[in-house]
Amino acid sequence: MKRKIIVTVIVILLVVTTYLIIKTTVLSKVSKFEKSNVELIETGKKEKEAAMQDGKEPEKELEEYLKEKYSKPESAVEYLFSIALQNDVNSYPGAFSQEQIQDDLFNRKEKDKEKLVQDILSRLTRDGKLTTVKVLKGMMVFEKDSIRVICDLFYEDRQSPVRVNIKVKKEKMEHLPHGDTDFHDISEYYYIDSSVWEIINKIENSR
Repeated sequence: MKRKIIVTVIVILLVVTTYLIIKTTVLSKVSKFEKSNVELIETGKKEKEAAMQDGKEPEKELEEYLKEKYSKPESAVEYLFSIALQNDVNSYPGAFSQEQIQDDLFNRKEKDKEKLVQDILSRLTRDGKLTTVKVLKGMMVFEKDSIRVICDLFYEDRQSPVRVNIKVKKEKMEHLPHGDTDFHDISEYYYIDSSVWEIINKIENSR
């Protein structure tokens, strides 16, 4: 009897220890930040302009910067609200995982997808009233390569921020050879893997 109790206690301790280790690892993956709407817009524009200079391929230094930045979970949240503030319809699909973009856009009755995305971006910022995005922490998700990012959204006409829980997922992106080189690379970036309609519902129904 005593042996069974000891074994049970050991198993419980191992489970708790493993959980705490995983939790600590997850939390350390997400870096806190607080950025104003002006910062989000300026950063988004600079990155876009640098990546599209005269139709040339981005410089290696820029590629490394983007690769490092967007391999972090919180960058997916920053990117989403940056393009929302810019009303950048064309960049919208690049914010979401492939499965999620399919569910959010192509399974909707609205045939005009550009109009649908414009509506989404407007509702995320509440018609441009978004002033600040503040990432607070990460949370565990029992799905491979996924993590939840907890952040507060501040709007100019609200006294309290809207707290949203956004799941992001790491997906691989293969860079095909170009020019005279056979070199190709694989990047792992984080994308939004929560339904944008759930995020909007949270924004519009928070008090």
